[in-house]
Order: sequence, then structure tokens, then C-alpha cells
Amino acid sequence: GIEVVATGTKKSTPDDVTRIRGLLGADAHLIEEGNPRDLLRIVRESGATLLAAGGRNMYTAAKGRVPFLDVNQERHQAYAGYDGVVTLAAEIDRIAWTAIAGVCAVTPGLRAL
Repeated sequence: GIEVVATGTKKSTPDDVTRIRGLLGADAHLIEEGNPRDLLRIVRESGATLLAAGGRNMYTAAKGRVPFLDVNQERHQAYAGYDGVVTLAAEIDRIAWTAIAGVCAVTPGLRAL
């Protein structure tokens, strides 16, 4: 399975944050401002093996040698429903086997940021 260890809350309402905390648990990082240095620090501290974020964080992931899944709203893949889960799994598999993953610290299990 996938364990989500952090999520952005920049545009979240207080009710959203309460719901997120309930879904992810007390140990999850809620990120208000996702600057590159803090994102990479959270990746390292949490043991995340994948950074799932918008395209503007692609360079941050490459710089930190972290496999990257682009999930911005312009994506060409839909992740809703059963077909979406299958698509997400295929994308994660593709990312894990790309050339960049060859230099990334990929470990067994999946912890997504």
C-alpha cells in the first residue's frame, strides 16, 4: 500500500485541515509553504520514497534524488476510481524504473510525500 506522510495545506480551510489530520493521523506533516529546502528535509525525515506534487517541484525532486510523480491539475492521467488506482500504480511503477530512479534512494515499501 501507500502511506501518505505529508500534504500541502496552503489553500485548505480549517475544516479541510481537520479532515486531513483525521485521514493522515497525528504524525503526518501538514505543509503550508512548500519551499524546496523544507520539502527535501521532510522527505528525508519522514523516509518518503516518492514526491507526488505539481510540476514546479520536479527540479526539487531531481536535486534531492527523489522519484517524482507529477499530479498537478493539467495531468494527462486520471486517478479517480478503480481505473485511476490502476493508472496510479502504473505511473509509480514507471517512475520507479526510470533512469532518475537509478540514482535515487528507492527503498522497499512506498511512503509518499
